[in-house]
Amino acid sequence: MGDPDHGERREPRLLRDDLNGHSGFRTAEQGARVVVELATLGADGPTGVLWGPPFVPDGDPESVVLPW
Repeated sequence: MGDPDHGERREPRLLRDDLNGHSGFRTAEQGARVVVELATLGADGPTGVLWGPPFVPDGDPESVVLPW
């Protein structure tokens, strides 16, 4: 489950949930996808990056490397 030597960080972005009155852009399932993608990366996956969906409402659900 992921490579413990990698230094990835994830950002699922603002999710629609009870904590914020369902005002987020993504469902909890879409937010979980980011975690699953990183957990299943191979040894040749990206390292030292912030990974998550683009910060646009109803944007592309695919995760990308985010600026930080």
